[in-house]
Amino acid sequence: MPDRWRSPVPDDWPRLVDAHCHPVAVEDLSDQAFARLLGGSGALDSMTAVALRRWCAPVLDLDAHAAVDTYLARRREIGADEVNRRFLSRAGVGDLVLDEPGTRGTDATLQAAEARGHRLLRLDDLAVALLAERGPSDLAADVRRELRRTDAVAAVTLACLRPVAADGSAAVLLGSAPPSDAELGAVLRTDGEVRRAEDSRWHTWLAFAALEAGLPLEIPLGHVLAAGRPVFGDPVALRPFLAATEGMGVPVVLVNAYPYHEVAAVLARSYTHVHLDLGRVTRVGGELSARVVAETLLAAPFERLLYSSDGYGLAEHHYLGAVLFRRALGGVLHDLLVRDEIDRATSERLTRLVSRDNAVRVFGLGRRG
Repeated sequence: MPDRWRSPVPDDWPRLVDAHCHPVAVEDLSDQAFARLLGGSGALDSMTAVALRRWCAPVLDLDAHAAVDTYLARRREIGADEVNRRFLSRAGVGDLVLDEPGTRGTDATLQAAEARGHRLLRLDDLAVALLAERGPSDLAADVRRELRRTDAVAAVTLACLRPVAADGSAAVLLGSAPPSDAELGAVLRTDGEVRRAEDSRWHTWLAFAALEAGLPLEIPLGHVLAAGRPVFGDPVALRPFLAATEGMGVPVVLVNAYPYHEVAAVLARSYTHVHLDLGRVTRVGGELSARVVAETLLAAPFERLLYSSDGYGLAEHHYLGAVLFRRALGGVLHDLLVRDEIDRATSERLTRLVSRDNAVRVFGLGRRG
């Protein structure tokens, strides 16, 4: 790998757009809380910790590969505000599409990162809030009305979309056609609560409503927790939904595609409105994540791949995601250049597209100042 890729933020690399992330914690964390946010049981003895010790330790004035205990002690000594400032300001990220933007750490995250923030609206939270405030009688009209008012929203997400089928697939929760407004009442319980996790008609109606309003839709794949255990959503069953919505011309982003990145890449090649990001895999897999980037590029059109860190809680997530993404993509492109399998102009265009330009187009960030 050439020297230019050894820098965490090469001078000529465009500032990233993080297409899906969360605010950082603003309070000082116990060692147990840090380990939990890093990735749970075993995270401190994994490639995630290897990357943390290699790339994050020097930011805290420690030697590369410092021991975990030394790292945690130094983190406590510096304090949360300074830790957040150091990592976020050095990540090289210019725009953050933030899930849970109203939480306590939002302003601190944006200020420390010296970045612009863009809101990611949770569709299910919006609908449930409207249901509680106004009742079920005009829920469909209320949701549509609010979606038309969301000028400050970069995209929407179905945070409630979680694997519930026997095969663990989240995709079965979206159908090829939404229920009518009249049929929507069937997904409401008599006590007025929404059947959020068990009724595909509810999710399908919300997804179509967002796309009809012209709002880009993020669909979470990746791993989520079910009964305390990680499960994954295979996007292959999204084909009917994607085929039905392609003509609407509104972007759909498959978020946190790993470990189904190759399937997601094929879907992006098959449907003109489908995009994907790899999410947390770069920061979780460390240097080994370069192979995931290469596998994704086997099928994904260059204009359909986005960068995201899925950073949450820890500023290290945001920093590692950015640093290791650049090293992974840069390493893949360097190897192709050395073998004369790609020309420099194409490699530089691909870098700009995935790092920034695709997200600017998908989320309309150029229209947001």
